[in-house]
Amino acid sequence: MSLTSIETKHLINKGFLPENIHNPYIYEMWQKNKFKLGEHITSIDAAFYIVPMINAVQRSGSIEEKELLFKSMLKSDAFKMIPSNKRGHKPGEEERLVDQAVRMSTNVKNRQTRTQDAGMELLEKKIEKEGLLKHKVLLFTLKDGQVDRNIAGLIANKLAAKYQRPCCVITETDDNYQGSARGYETSGLTNFKDICEASGVEWAQGHQNAFGVCIAADKLESFIDNTDRALANMSSEPVYYVDYIYTGGDVNPQDILTIGGLKELWGKDFNEAMVAIKDLKVSKDMVQVYRKSSNTLKITLPNKVNIMKFNATDEECEMLENQTGAYVQMDVVGTCHINEFFGNVTPQIFMEEYEITGSGKYLF
Repeated sequence: MSLTSIETKHLINKGFLPENIHNPYIYEMWQKNKFKLGEHITSIDAAFYIVPMINAVQRSGSIEEKELLFKSMLKSDAFKMIPSNKRGHKPGEEERLVDQAVRMSTNVKNRQTRTQDAGMELLEKKIEKEGLLKHKVLLFTLKDGQVDRNIAGLIANKLAAKYQRPCCVITETDDNYQGSARGYETSGLTNFKDICEASGVEWAQGHQNAFGVCIAADKLESFIDNTDRALANMSSEPVYYVDYIYTGGDVNPQDILTIGGLKELWGKDFNEAMVAIKDLKVSKDMVQVYRKSSNTLKITLPNKVNIMKFNATDEECEMLENQTGAYVQMDVVGTCHINEFFGNVTPQIFMEEYEITGSGKYLF
């Protein structure tokens, strides 16, 4: 629901007050992730660390797993002792039902992610083999069983973001194809469902940029032709709306801390504030790479603002670590965060996108 509704926003704020979290499953998920969520859950925290687990069980869990999750949300059942199924448990060992549900939902989410990654790999091969990027919409027509229908929407989301265009993942039925469609709002597209309905689909049901769709088998080519025409002027690059544009290293640390402290505001229809830095000169001594679990790239500005890029590619890390010139010049877009560690507070920008705009031999 839209967080621009004052009533909805009030209910969320009130419900997430620590003294009001009575749902056993949500409480235990909060405790498990407290090092990330802190002393107070926000709507965006729930969207990242709690809701995906529930969603994964709903989409990909067995009936038994769904029932376990349901019971873990009831005080009458959540604290009952049941036989443990932890790896390495001893015969006769018991645990609370809610503890088992928390572990189970995490396992189901990991299982779903593996299935999702396999589906992504399959569809990315189709992109190359069938030349799908020549069209405005990524349209994947599949045989039954190629991709789990329960996660077709999740895969469409990932592909739309990666290839910066709307995406449809549909599976063949008797005489049509049905599945999930996702728009790409960052390109400025806000009404993909309307465009699909005007392009000859059998039906499109849901939100404007996240909906179910059905296309007749004999209308696939006309659908592509119609959407190519309708989206002819769609931006081929992502469009970011930012609140501040800084130049070079003039980023104001207090601005970043102030915006980073507003995370309880962000949510549906109230997007997280973003900032841009143009013509940022990054020298080798400003760069650190942490490779323990995944590549985390850290650029420390002279004023101690840290720019973080998580899951950076090896090529990105090596480009900045081993640069031959004195600096690489780049434009950066990201979100603002506060890092607290042993009493030290540091402003951080989480990099969303960047573009290399040049390099130089001298840095003064």
